[in-house]
Amino acid sequence: PQVELALQMGLQGVAWMHSDLGGFAGTYRDPELYVRWLQYGVFQPIFRPHAHEEVPPEPIFWDADTKARARRAVELRYRLLPYNYTLMFANATAGLPLMRPLMFLDDRPEMQDCLDAYLWGDAFLVAPVTEKGAAERAVSLPRNSVWFDFWTGARHEGGRTITVPLTPENIPVFVKAGAFVPMGAPLQSTDRYNPKNVEVHFYADPSVRESSGQFYDDDGRTPDAVDKQQFELLRFRSARSAGELVLHLAGERHDYPGRPETRAVRFVVHGLGQPPTAIRVDGRKIKGARWNAESGLLTVPVRWTGRPRSVAIATE
Repeated sequence: PQVELALQMGLQGVAWMHSDLGGFAGTYRDPELYVRWLQYGVFQPIFRPHAHEEVPPEPIFWDADTKARARRAVELRYRLLPYNYTLMFANATAGLPLMRPLMFLDDRPEMQDCLDAYLWGDAFLVAPVTEKGAAERAVSLPRNSVWFDFWTGARHEGGRTITVPLTPENIPVFVKAGAFVPMGAPLQSTDRYNPKNVEVHFYADPSVRESSGQFYDDDGRTPDAVDKQQFELLRFRSARSAGELVLHLAGERHDYPGRPETRAVRFVVHGLGQPPTAIRVDGRKIKGARWNAESGLLTVPVRWTGRPRSVAIATE
C-alpha cells in the first residue's frame, strides 16, 4: 500500500512522504525485499533505510550482491540531486507533489485506478516491484506520450500496457519523451554536491515538437531563498523542425552565497538514432561535441554565464 498512501498524501498537500526503506517492524530479513525497497526509495521524497530488531538498515550488514545493488541505488539517488531539488522547488512554489498519479497525464478511468505505479515529477514513470521472485512486471504507459526505458533506452508508445522483464539490479523506470533531466556526479554526501557542473539529459523523439524543463539552485541553507531572490533558475526548451532539433537555455539569475559565476552544462541527448550531420552553439560550429556510437548518445558542452544559449542539432 505504500505507493497509494504516498500518492494520496501528496494530493492532500503533504508531499514529504516516504516509507521505511527495507521495512520496519518484525524480523523478516529478505535481501530481495530490502533491495527492491531501496530501488523504490530512489524515487521517493525522502530516502531513508530503516529497520527494526534483527533486520539491519545499513547495507554493510548484508551480503556482497545486496551491498552492490544497494550501492547502485544510493549512487543514483545522489546523481538525481539536481532533478530532485528542482522538484522540491516546484513543490514549495506551486504545491505540486513530487510523487504524482498517472492520471496527471492520462485521465482514462483505468489509469485513475492505477495505484502500483506513479510519476516522479514531470519526467519519470516508476513501477516498484512488490512481488517476491517476480520475473516480469506489467506497466501501463500513459497515452499521448512516448516513453523511454531509463536503463536500456528502448522506446515505447504510450496508451498501452507492456510487460517488462525484471532484473535484480533495477525496477522498471521510464522517461517521457521531451523530458529534461538534470543530473550530477556520484557523491558520498550532499556536502560534496557541486551544482557548478550539471549534466542535462534530454530525451528526443520526432513525436515531440516542443517541450520544456528547468533546473533550480540556491545555497542549500536559506529556507526562504525564493522570497529573498537568492537563487538561480535555468530554463530549458526544445523545438523540433524539419531536419533540426534546437535546445534553448535561458534563466533567471540572482546573487546568493556560493553561486557559481559560470556553470558547465553538458547536454546529453538520447533518442537521435543516428549521428547528427552538424552541431552549432549560438550559430557557430563547435568541436567539443561527442557522439557515442555504442550508446547512441550525443554530448554537447555549453558554458552558462547568465546569457541565453542555443544548441542546434541537424538530424538530416
